Amino acid sequence: QRTLEVLSAAGLQPPALPELADSLDAPIEGVQTVLDVLRDEGEAVHVGGELFISRAPYERAREAVVENCRRNGRLEIPELRDALGTTRKYLIPMLEHFDAAGLTVRRGGHRVLKQR
Repeated sequence: QRTLEVLSAAGLQPPALPELADSLDAPIEGVQTVLDVLRDEGEAVHVGGELFISRAPYERAREAVVENCRRNGRLEIPELRDALGTTRKYLIPMLEHFDAAGLTVRRGGHRVLKQR
C-alpha cells in the first residue's frame, strides 16, 4: 500500500527503483517484487527501465496523447509535456511505452496514433 501511495503522489514523475526503495527504506529486491504485484493487479504500469507509474496518472497521460494527436494530426511533445506537467526525462520513456503498446507509431520524426 505504501509503495502505491508513493507512486500515486509522484504522478507522472515517479522515482526510479533505487530512489523508491530509499524513500520506502526497503531493499530494492522487495520493492521490485511489490511493483511486479502492483503491475499484475493493474494498479501500476511499467513504462520502461526502472519507471513504474500508478494507474490513474498513466490513464491521464494516455488520454492526453490521444487528444494531442487528434488535435494536431501528430504528437506535439512540448505541448503534451506542458499539459501533463512533466519533463522529457519521464515523458520519453512513457511515449516509447505507448509505441510498444501499439497506441502510437513513429512516422519520420513524429509520433501519430496507430491506425486500427
